[in-house]
This record gives sequence, C-alpha cells and structure tokens, in this order.
Amino acid sequence: MTITEKTGGLVEISTDAAHILHRIGSEDYTEVRRATVRREDAGQWEEMPMGDIPPYTEAEYHSKVSELIRLRYSMDDEFALINNVMADATKKRQDEYAAYQEYRVECKARAKEILSDKSQALTYEENKP
Repeated sequence: MTITEKTGGLVEISTDAAHILHRIGSEDYTEVRRATVRREDAGQWEEMPMGDIPPYTEAEYHSKVSELIRLRYSMDDEFALINNVMADATKKRQDEYAAYQEYRVECKARAKEILSDKSQALTYEENKP
C-alpha cells in the first residue's frame, strides 16, 4: 500500500491491480484501489490480495445457515428442542438434541459450500441437504 501526503491532514492510499484497499473490520470488499482519507485513519486500511477476498459476508453465511436449518426445523421446533433438553434431559430428548446439533453442523458446512460457489444459483429446494 502506498501512502501519499496531501494537504489539510489528508493522505492518499493506493494499491496495485492485484490488490484492493480494505477497511480493517469491515465486510465491504469493494474493489477500491485508491482513496483519500485523514492521515490518522490510514492505519485503519489494509492492502488485500484479490485472491483473499471472501466470497460471502458473515451476514450472508448466517442467513444461509438459518435458511437451511428451517428446511427441517421451524423456529418453534428449535425452541422446543432446546427448552425440552434444558428442562428435563431424558435420554430421548438428549438424542433429539444431538441429532439437531448434528444437522446444524451439516447446515453450516453446506452454507459455506453454497456461498463459496455463488455460480451454482441454487433454488430453495435444491439447497436441501
């Protein structure tokens, strides 16, 4: 990342075609290669190789996981499972909860897989595990 002094306490930050400028802590990965910022804010930016740009945001991931979980468990079913195992952890309820947790893990893996290949353009039904 190149930093060039400007007037009025500003600097220009820039990078080459193989990188983008990314604001640290942000989920915005817009292809920005040049920006003018306050001198004291220059440290909030990093140079990121194009190949390191995540294919999806954390919000997209959480949304996809929820969508996949809802294919099998409604929100009411989910709350009931959790409350039942907490109120009276019988063997049957523990087994049901363990199956639910196993399914959640599968949904998380499937969400990453789907979002990593956005070209799949899958419909809701095709996302069923």
